[in-house]
Amino acid sequence: MTVMARALVVVVVLAMAPAAGAGGGWYLMFPPNSPAGYPNMNREAPLSRWRQAPHAFDTATECNRFRLAGIALADKRIAEETTSPELITDALLTHIVAEASHCVAADDPRLVPR
Repeated sequence: MTVMARALVVVVVLAMAPAAGAGGGWYLMFPPNSPAGYPNMNREAPLSRWRQAPHAFDTATECNRFRLAGIALADKRIAEETTSPELITDALLTHIVAEASHCVAADDPRLVPR
């Protein structure tokens, strides 16, 4: 498995982790890949094209807390890893994807394709 593929797996695992009290009010959204491919993301794409994490949160605070925890976990992995450039790259890519994510209200009209 390539470094980029492993980083994507980490992001998917982060996104699939169960959220305490998930109730459907807020979604963690990830931008689609840009035409240049992963890890380049199209942050300017309409929100309706962004990927939704497979669970929802009751509040924006819960969603943002989860998002920031993913960034902190990636940063911790970067700081602790001293021997494997591949693992550092994995953590950097995870950080980039988590940082690009946004929490969006489930009823946000921008989620509806036009």
